[in-house]
Amino acid sequence: MNPRIILLISALIPEGFLFGQNLVPNYSFEDHTSCPNDYGQVERCSGWLPSTNNNDPEFHTEFLHSCGTPTFGTPSNTWGYQLPMTGEGYMATVSMAPSVMLNYRENIYTQLIEPLEVGKHYSFQVSISLADNSRYASNNFGAKLSTSANFPINNICLLAWPSVVTNTDDWTTISVEFVADSAYTHIAIGNFMTDANTTSITACASCPFTLHGYYVDDVCLVNTSGSPFYNCSVPVVVQAIEEVSAWQLSIYPSTASSSSEEVNIQLPWNNATSIRIFDTNGRVVRSLSSVYTPVTIPIANLAAGSYTVVATNPNGLRINGQFAVLR
Repeated sequence: MNPRIILLISALIPEGFLFGQNLVPNYSFEDHTSCPNDYGQVERCSGWLPSTNNNDPEFHTEFLHSCGTPTFGTPSNTWGYQLPMTGEGYMATVSMAPSVMLNYRENIYTQLIEPLEVGKHYSFQVSISLADNSRYASNNFGAKLSTSANFPINNICLLAWPSVVTNTDDWTTISVEFVADSAYTHIAIGNFMTDANTTSITACASCPFTLHGYYVDDVCLVNTSGSPFYNCSVPVVVQAIEEVSAWQLSIYPSTASSSSEEVNIQLPWNNATSIRIFDTNGRVVRSLSSVYTPVTIPIANLAAGSYTVVATNPNGLRINGQFAVLR
């Protein structure tokens, strides 16, 4: 059966009129004091540290970068192969490893650029990908906020993603909206639920690493009380909302004809560095790079449901739109 498309449009604020700054320093793991050449070198990535709760030092998180040795480079490394979501660096973490110890975690943390404001609305998102060589996959990947560098595994956290993420081909972006209930100063990334409260599945029975291993990139925490628009990658100049002129990401037709098996995306710019389409579980179902407007996306094999389109321009500014497929 051919689908019908329902159109939803998001507005975009142009460059120079952005609201909300990413409060996570070195959000895509680019800045480093030296290139990685061994296991457990989180500290070589500027601003980031391993959370020592329940960690055996021998197994600390890996910082991976294109400048690293072949084992610790990107996109190829000891964990497998994955292009960075942004830039040239990312982390490889372990969300659970019962074979090592109960509630073992390779969580990482950083101090926020500024404390959160109590009562303000915030948006958090992070992109993860199951490592190719990981035998197992789990749910509950997420984040934890704190007023100190202490992040216990106690089933209390900002986000514990309920789905088991098994995608090794591309990145899965997980997110949450929340209102700050404290002036938090630190954020940690990983799994903060206990083993007893975490679901584990075998993702690759023949894979060599008997762990639950994930690549991590693009950590973003933004105050959205002024406006839901933001750019995770650049400093922000806040201007009055009356000065914002709305650009639009157009997705059409609003209702496809009986023979239509595609949607067309009209960008407010001439080109985009990337267009990604996410399903409701945060999985990337389409990914294009270096595209020019307009863009035609085949949808014949998409399941019924809602989808989010994220387009990024050469300056890192993102615009979102949504469409739904009815079958």
